Amino acid sequence: MDNFSPKASAEVNGVKVINNISFGSNSTKQWAKNDLSVRDAFPGNFIAITKRALNPAKYEENLAKARQARAMSVCQVYEQYKRTIPSLTDRQAFLLASGYHSTPSEADNVAEVLSDAVALMDSDANPDALSDQFRDEFIQGSKQAYGDEVRELWSKLLNSELNKPGTFSKRTMGTLKEMSREDAEAFQAFCSCAVSQGDRNNPIPVITDIDPGGWSYNHGSFSVDQLSLITSLGLVETERCISFTIAERGDFVVVSATKLFHLKSQSDSPKTFHFGYAKFTPIGRELSLVCDLGNSPKIPSLIEEVAKQNDMLYYSAPLSPLTSS
Repeated sequence: MDNFSPKASAEVNGVKVINNISFGSNSTKQWAKNDLSVRDAFPGNFIAITKRALNPAKYEENLAKARQARAMSVCQVYEQYKRTIPSLTDRQAFLLASGYHSTPSEADNVAEVLSDAVALMDSDANPDALSDQFRDEFIQGSKQAYGDEVRELWSKLLNSELNKPGTFSKRTMGTLKEMSREDAEAFQAFCSCAVSQGDRNNPIPVITDIDPGGWSYNHGSFSVDQLSLITSLGLVETERCISFTIAERGDFVVVSATKLFHLKSQSDSPKTFHFGYAKFTPIGRELSLVCDLGNSPKIPSLIEEVAKQNDMLYYSAPLSPLTSS
């Protein structure tokens, strides 16, 4: 499988390449014979990975043979499908040989998501680290990834799961499966206006009062309709907020993607405050891990508004590499 060979080379072999992934006959045979690098073989291994045996020790002992036998089996079934159902695309046939039914466009979505994920991941990324349930949910979900914005979320999700298996729940992938391009854009816009106390797993949305005119929040960062949309998806709550209490004359520090913000209370008693009436749900927190958090250029003015509303002093500084890590 010349998954990531130059497009021109692949087309010489009569294989049409979309996003540099091919599941043509020659490339599938290369994959089955284990003639590809770990990175090039990843899409095939991810889709048709060998299942673990009931005896883990025996499985580890025979891993190479078991994987090759499984790969050759998939390759043979693939060839049979291509002969008997010539209308199948290469990508459809490979998915079907691995047990996944798809339309041509769904097969393209899976392949393009995997292609984007390969560009992000480490060269030695191992699909064995992923559970069967995750892989199945991922393939079924990424089949519905229509639009670059949604495919980008799926590819980042896979890369994050490879780095830390168990990060994403079935419920979160189920929500992403239902998201459209407009949904993804709305959630990204919301995430761009979030900060944290240094823990990216617990983002804090910053949301000011509705803008003049009643159509948007945060000086036009996202619309009222967009906030309603992501609320209906179960990603955000707008009836509750995250409150913080600091001691008299105390300090509070948050960070965005590029800046550190220092707020200081001028009160002689403890002060409780918040950054606006919105908070991420558990699903929203998980999905925010694959979004660009806190990169809105309007965050400094938003934090300044929060400081003024709560009679706090405020200053910001560029985020140092040590702080951002």
